[in-house]
This record gives sequence, C-alpha cells and structure tokens, in this order.
Amino acid sequence: YNVTPIRETDKYVVCEENFSTFLGGAHGSYSSMTITYDKKDGYVFNDFLKAGSEMKMQPLLKEGLKSYFKECGMEITTDEELFENLLIDSTIIPLPQCALCPSDTGIVFSYQTYEIAPYSAGILSFTIPYDKIEPYLTDKAKELVR
Repeated sequence: YNVTPIRETDKYVVCEENFSTFLGGAHGSYSSMTITYDKKDGYVFNDFLKAGSEMKMQPLLKEGLKSYFKECGMEITTDEELFENLLIDSTIIPLPQCALCPSDTGIVFSYQTYEIAPYSAGILSFTIPYDKIEPYLTDKAKELVR
C-alpha cells in the first residue's frame, strides 16, 4: 500500500493510492485510485460532473477508451470493436467507480481492472481535455480547476 501526492495547485492536492497483493493463482491484484483534497476546507472533492452527464458524455468516454487502447498498441476504430474488448452488458459505458482526477490538461478517468475490461487490459485511464468536458463540470469543479 502506498499513498503519494501527484499534483498540487493553490486550490487542491491530488494523492494517488496504490494497493497490490498476491494470494496465489494466476496473478496478483492491483488497484490505483486518486483522491483530490480541496485546500479551502481540507475535504475530499468528488463533485466533478453534473448529474445526468453520463449519457451525454458517451462519445467522449468512447473516444477516451479508444485512445487508451491505441496507446497500448491496439487500433480500435469502431464502437463495435470497442465493445468487443469490454466486459459490459450494454452499449452504455458507465462512469468509473473511482473518483475522477484533475490534471494539467483535463479530467482523468480511470477504471480498475475488471471494472469494464479484462485484467489483461490493465487499469484503463484517459484524460478528457477541459475544453471538451467543460459543459459537464459542476460550477464548483470549474472553480477548483481554474
């Protein structure tokens, strides 16, 4: 188990938590997630997206996942190919269970192993640039990342 600060601005601090274990079997277990602390009050900030954004953001989530796979050497160009590589029962990509994370260039989305894809896909992570995600951010999130 390891916790490391990975980003800090005058408004927030982001820490990354990594946990790994091996209990036998084919492979161990690994998870990585981020926590954003608001410096104004010291509380964990999780209120990045407006309610109801998941459906409207589907094109951005698909684009982000395709870019992740491309960085891993898999050229996925169609939605059909994307869903063939995911472990979800619908054509709606859920938001990650782990908290979103602000970066220099946008909001980082990370899916844990087995959350939407097989273990071999790793922790699926991608960044949606601020100019594309801005319509879906809460006012408080916009204030935090400016």
